[in-house]
Amino acid sequence: MNADQQKKTALEFVFKSEANHRAAIERIIADDFVCEIMEVDAAWQLGDKTMGGAMTRDQYLDYGMPAMKQLFKEGMRFTSELEICEGPHVVILGRSEGVANNGNRYNNVYSWYFRFSGDRIPLLREYRDTHHSRTVIGS
Repeated sequence: MNADQQKKTALEFVFKSEANHRAAIERIIADDFVCEIMEVDAAWQLGDKTMGGAMTRDQYLDYGMPAMKQLFKEGMRFTSELEICEGPHVVILGRSEGVANNGNRYNNVYSWYFRFSGDRIPLLREYRDTHHSRTVIGS
């Protein structure tokens, strides 16, 4: 996969995850996929389920990805500002402009780091303004 294809696939991951398109994400991520939410206290609550800072493939598909639809009225409405690729590494800088189910406006900033192995993604690290997340949607 060349750099343009990797950037396109990473963007597809961001937008298909936000839309909860499980089949598309299953094709993109590796069997040993890990999603790391990069914050000191990374545990978060979704209903009665507590998730840690690192999610396996199944946890991401079953809880992480659906959480975006469960926590936001009309999704997070991600946009991309910059995509950078160097070897198997892709970084996307982006934003969200959503409304949480509690009515609060959620306009966060993101840096997503993807590591590729062939045409699949075994690692995603998500960096965001965690104070804003907790203030707007809670922990």
